[in-house]
Amino acid sequence: MSERLLNWVASPMIEGSLTHFGDYDPVGLDEYRKLKERAPRTSFYLPPNLENYFKENKFLKPALMDKSSALLPRLAETKDASILTVIDLMQRYGGGVEQEVLLLNAIDASL
Repeated sequence: MSERLLNWVASPMIEGSLTHFGDYDPVGLDEYRKLKERAPRTSFYLPPNLENYFKENKFLKPALMDKSSALLPRLAETKDASILTVIDLMQRYGGGVEQEVLLLNAIDASL
């Protein structure tokens, strides 16, 4: 995530809330953490059925954890409930989930 984007989001001229639709892996959580630090009005989207995506092996990607597990100790220090929820899911199921799975429901609903 670029410094330019972070500065723009943190600008006092930008009003309203911001919802981050990131990947459910350490990198996605770290991007959200950076946004939240700069723009406290930021929230992380947690769909009500998120755990189902972790349970289904076709969506779970262990490589997403392997590549970025060094970020987990810093992320685990947070008090942010969204981050802690996703960390718990990643550790229980042994991988991460990309945010594109959220599009599957939208596609299925339109058919």
